[in-house]
Amino acid sequence: MEFSNVSDKPGPVPGVILSPRAPSDQNPSSVPGFLLSLLRLCKPRLSALVLFTAGTGMMVGPHRPSFLTGLSIVLLTSLLVGTANAMNCVIERDVDALMLRTQIRPLPAGHMTVFPAALFSVLGACFAVIGIAVLSNALTACLGALGYLSYVVLYTPLKQKTPWALIVGAVPGAIPPLMGWTASNGTLGAQGLALFSLLFVWQIPHFLAIALCERFEYARAGIKVLPLTHGLPVTYRAIRISAVLTGFAMLAPYTTGIAGHAYGIVASLLALHFIGVTWFSPKSDAMLRPWAVRIFRTSVIDLTILMVLLVLDH
Repeated sequence: MEFSNVSDKPGPVPGVILSPRAPSDQNPSSVPGFLLSLLRLCKPRLSALVLFTAGTGMMVGPHRPSFLTGLSIVLLTSLLVGTANAMNCVIERDVDALMLRTQIRPLPAGHMTVFPAALFSVLGACFAVIGIAVLSNALTACLGALGYLSYVVLYTPLKQKTPWALIVGAVPGAIPPLMGWTASNGTLGAQGLALFSLLFVWQIPHFLAIALCERFEYARAGIKVLPLTHGLPVTYRAIRISAVLTGFAMLAPYTTGIAGHAYGIVASLLALHFIGVTWFSPKSDAMLRPWAVRIFRTSVIDLTILMVLLVLDH
């Protein structure tokens, strides 16, 4: 998620620290400005990914709720992810102030204070979990609560302690499609876990590609990522291994019977292509960034195609 470990598009490697600035001319002290700041705390592009994956999980389930109920559950799931992102911004506000791509977030930029941001996160998360429980079932609500807590309590502080935090962060990142599945099915099962495994493994090469592009930013902020703690060769091997695992995970919806032969064929081709993209690591510093960006983009495109195929299959 952020509930996902999924991040924004990698930006250029910075050479200097710029002063925090507002991303728009919106007055942060006005009501629209305050609401816009809340929206930015939620990291809306990441929440949009949640809408997509959670909706897919619900669509492929055997007992889909009505359109309005299903839409409400997906929106509440997105709210839950957004509130987790908001609490992440609260906890990491000093860290965000050190990185170019996060300096303009509401807290380090001075557009909002800690209390309303934290209050929004807690109240919004409680509202979302209760709403999901009422509209679907206790299992889906518990998964949502688990995702929120694991992201805020475990993943966020671990980022400054160990590069393996990305494994912990991949758990809440993979929960939204599983929530969609349980909302329409009421149980986990092999098929629900197949959706979970796809999103879980997919995040690892996706995030490592971002870590390669942003490693100097992360170093300045004290965030532990594999390129900084173990070096580039180890990171390259980790990307290749996780790409192979992602390829197998792409086929999991087919092997568990969620999707048909058309999905299986396309997923096989995408898996081979993704492994091929990651397999030949860069031979020079000049090649590193284009390679990492290609992995990032390919992972996003492949996931989008697979989610659309799953929906069309049903």
